[in-house]
Amino acid sequence: MSEHGRSTVRRRIVAGIAALGAAVTVVVATPAPAGAATPPAPRRLVSGWGYFSSTGSSAMASLQANKDLFSDVSPFWYSATWTGSSVIKPAYSQATRDAVLSSIKATGVPVLPSITDGMPAHRMAAVLASGSTRTAFVNQIVATVTTEGYDGIDLDFERFAFSDGQSTWASTRPSWVAFVKQLSAALHAKGKLLSITTPPLYTPTTGYWVYDWAGIGGAVDRLRVMTYDYSVSKAGPISPFAWVEKVAAFAVTQVAAGKVQIGVPAYGRDWRTGTTYAGVTGLCPTTAPTGSNPSEIAGFADSLSVLSSGTRAFTASGAASYVASLTAPAASRGVKFVTKPVVTWDPTYKERTFATSAQYSGTRYEKVATTGTAAIATKAVTVVSTGSLVNGLSVTGAGIQPGTTVTSFNATTKVVTLSLPTTAALTATPLTFSGDAPATCTISRRAYFDDASSVAARATLVATYHLRGIAEWTVGGEAAAQWSPLRSYAGTIAPNPTAVGLSVPAYGAYGRRFSAVVALTSAGLPVAGARAALYWRRSGSTAWTLLSTGVTGSNGRLALAPAITSGGTFRASVAGTFDRLAGTADRGIALQSAVGITGPTAAVRPATRVVITAHFAPVRLGQPSKLQVYTRKGWVTVATSKAKAFGASAFAVRSPAKGVAVQYRVVAATYQGIIAGAGYITLRSA
Repeated sequence: MSEHGRSTVRRRIVAGIAALGAAVTVVVATPAPAGAATPPAPRRLVSGWGYFSSTGSSAMASLQANKDLFSDVSPFWYSATWTGSSVIKPAYSQATRDAVLSSIKATGVPVLPSITDGMPAHRMAAVLASGSTRTAFVNQIVATVTTEGYDGIDLDFERFAFSDGQSTWASTRPSWVAFVKQLSAALHAKGKLLSITTPPLYTPTTGYWVYDWAGIGGAVDRLRVMTYDYSVSKAGPISPFAWVEKVAAFAVTQVAAGKVQIGVPAYGRDWRTGTTYAGVTGLCPTTAPTGSNPSEIAGFADSLSVLSSGTRAFTASGAASYVASLTAPAASRGVKFVTKPVVTWDPTYKERTFATSAQYSGTRYEKVATTGTAAIATKAVTVVSTGSLVNGLSVTGAGIQPGTTVTSFNATTKVVTLSLPTTAALTATPLTFSGDAPATCTISRRAYFDDASSVAARATLVATYHLRGIAEWTVGGEAAAQWSPLRSYAGTIAPNPTAVGLSVPAYGAYGRRFSAVVALTSAGLPVAGARAALYWRRSGSTAWTLLSTGVTGSNGRLALAPAITSGGTFRASVAGTFDRLAGTADRGIALQSAVGITGPTAAVRPATRVVITAHFAPVRLGQPSKLQVYTRKGWVTVATSKAKAFGASAFAVRSPAKGVAVQYRVVAATYQGIIAGAGYITLRSA
């Protein structure tokens, strides 16, 4: 046949397909215009832990007011305990958790409650080291997540780091990795997420390397790093910026950056840094100066209690009131502020800091028990110890007149001068010196805390390293002022939507490949080099099966060639990146009968009886079909039949006149939900 003849046949076949039913339909998701007025939603860059103890808690209020910025949240609701076996113990009642969970779900923010390690030191390591106890623990966690309807779980197991001792890490680390992988697989099988919270690592072998970020990186969905508590025992920054960045920079070399959340403290600490004394060495007053009124006495006691205490913690939301409390009441008698707390910004640490120092002058009750030796009728007594002796204390003992006080003493010679002479000789006689004594001391303190500016500074690391976001400790304790600038920043780094187009035919022939085209655009431009996946779900099923993957070309398109054996739905899916969101598109497709034709392939003698056999897939006993011949008037039916047991129908025809080619087709009718299909054959006579 000439090329012209073959082209004519192809045109007729295409015309015949169109005559069978609906034409091929292509449906493509249409992206928003490049100049659309609506900006992308702000990046959901906030996560964190919180004490969600009621629907009215501060944590809940923060979440509800800022739900557009949260990617997920972890209520502190569980502790892993040991009672002969591992037990996950809830912190609040079922009714409380149910009510709070309902409120959180109303925000649309995924819930990954935290489980802390409440076992004795070394016990969790032992649980994970045994295959049987590890599996039992995994099953408990998965059951808790699925039964309670959570989106996943967060593990905050800190005893490895802070209780077990570094000598145990080498043996604990492989057990930990095995546990995380096993738990991850079990949770992912249920469509749930796994978050892991750990202290920082600096290299694979420095920092808290027992947590082995590289080992667990492929299994976790979130890695939350506790980049705070840099200074605990002595005054210093809570979360120095350079240190946080160092940890973040290393984390993204061990775990996919899109999984990493850096911890942000919503608190501060105020340390007592020193005390100097005047008067009684090494002692501060305990009461206000003599003559103070009740209000002054109370104010003196309150101020002294605050400044003389050890390390004090306060929330970022309560920082202003805490600073104010340090100087109230500043007007009390006996209190003199040498340095009033003035909050300043530390540009290196990117934290707030302030110093305080106050002098307290008052009295304290002193009591010194010792023995003394003296002649009768003398005011000079030699004692064994002057201890914390001060002038003015009362003196009691045998040979001492009532009302006697100390007028002076020599700590070196141990000679004490009394206000009244003795009434008898003293020989190692027990003596007591007691009473209120004047005392003065100056107390100094230094504080650091993270506020709204601190959070904003750390949030910039999200864009620098393409992190998932920040994790606040704690949600509800943060400064309210952080939210507005954080939202503005989140808008500037918001990922653009990804428009996913999926073009498939309205129907596909049984078992035969056809073209499915995935087209990706973002911000109005084609997305090149993106890996897209094509999934399939049979009608009546809920399970998706991965069919194939590929990478889009420079035009943002990817052509795939699937085949189907039933009606169902295709899904094109592309993962998100830092700059754009993940996207999917679903397209349904009907199943069409595939018709295979067997008959003479070579020229036959004219007017010869020829059998044309049609084979239908899928096999449907009794499926109606018809044999048609192409004429000047189009396709004309010349015979009908019904499929036999093996899905075949046979038709007998006469071959055409010598040198003539006649086109036949067998059309399988739409039957039992399967779209009509056709098969073609051309008979020639020689």
